[in-house]
Amino acid sequence: MLSLKTTLKPSPFDFAHLDAILSRDMTGWLNLPDDADGVIPLIKKFVKERRGTWDKVLCLGMGGSALGITALKQAFFPFDDRLTVIGNLDSNTIHQLLKVLDPERTLILVISKSGTTLETMTAFVIFKEKFSKKQYQKNFIAITDPEVGELRKIAEQDGLTSFPIPPTVGGRFSVLSTVGLLPLALLGGTPEQLLAGAQAMKQRCFKKAQNNPAFTLAQLAYVQKKPIVTFFSYSDQLYSLGLWYQQLLAESIGKNRKVGLTPLPLRGASDQHSVLQLLQDGPNDKLNIFLNLLKPVHDVPVPNRKQSTHEILLLESRATEQALREDDRPTITIEVSELSEQILGELFMLFQMQIAILGELYQVDAFNQPGVEKSKRIVKVAMK
Repeated sequence: MLSLKTTLKPSPFDFAHLDAILSRDMTGWLNLPDDADGVIPLIKKFVKERRGTWDKVLCLGMGGSALGITALKQAFFPFDDRLTVIGNLDSNTIHQLLKVLDPERTLILVISKSGTTLETMTAFVIFKEKFSKKQYQKNFIAITDPEVGELRKIAEQDGLTSFPIPPTVGGRFSVLSTVGLLPLALLGGTPEQLLAGAQAMKQRCFKKAQNNPAFTLAQLAYVQKKPIVTFFSYSDQLYSLGLWYQQLLAESIGKNRKVGLTPLPLRGASDQHSVLQLLQDGPNDKLNIFLNLLKPVHDVPVPNRKQSTHEILLLESRATEQALREDDRPTITIEVSELSEQILGELFMLFQMQIAILGELYQVDAFNQPGVEKSKRIVKVAMK
């Protein structure tokens, strides 16, 4: 169960924004909860066939091709070292992995819709050198556009197993596609439950009612006029969700030199000891979102105290929110009853819908990213 609490009052909702979203390009992410491309049976078949044949999975991806996977792993398999996400072209990380990698027992998921992502494709050719031709064809899996692009071409020429990223799904909206579903399934998760949660939330967010959670989040972010949005996760398992949200908000809404909200992912209670002074007594330019997990998978009693570790953490979250609210610092609290695949699916869809609506409120296209192309062009010229 997911609930949203705030004392702030949003403006009346203009539900025409829902129709406007549907008229945009690159909204294929709305169809992912239905498994419109039929990837669930393909994923289940692959996982069953490869069971017992691998010990390690390396996911090569950038931005949305890495952050969603990291959020899923941190939520459900935080201490499972079978999966490593290579979301940066860091030479020391790659060097250390090359030293210990066993080509016979390692799956490499290469994730790039275009197949031209510099960092991903560079890592791809580096790791490929470690594999024999037979190992390469067996253990490299391409997750890419189903028809076009460099990685699709490589997969077909080299006979690699491949899975599709729908053409109308952008990277930061791709976590509910094979990008997130395959790694989740390989670790033993149930991607159907993730999609079921997303589907349930999608239905809530398309209801033309004043308790629509995505409209509430979007309207509050819009009417508060705060240029910074903090995302305070009071659970280590949900902290990486804040890093995923950081890209979703920044890349979707930062447009045309005039519009943009700066996301600030935070971890409770540790960041109470690093940035709370700024939030409490600094400029009142922040909308503060608190994400609370009500029932942890495990709780730990504390000797000579009536509260457990998790109960203390919840008390700290609520005290911090109250202190901010009493100083007229706007807050929103999202509470989840427990951490399950269904609830995380709800969270993914809730935030995607919030950002889509926010784009309509700011009258920007939330699904493109023209500002990231300039640096790519400069790098391309410099590498010639």
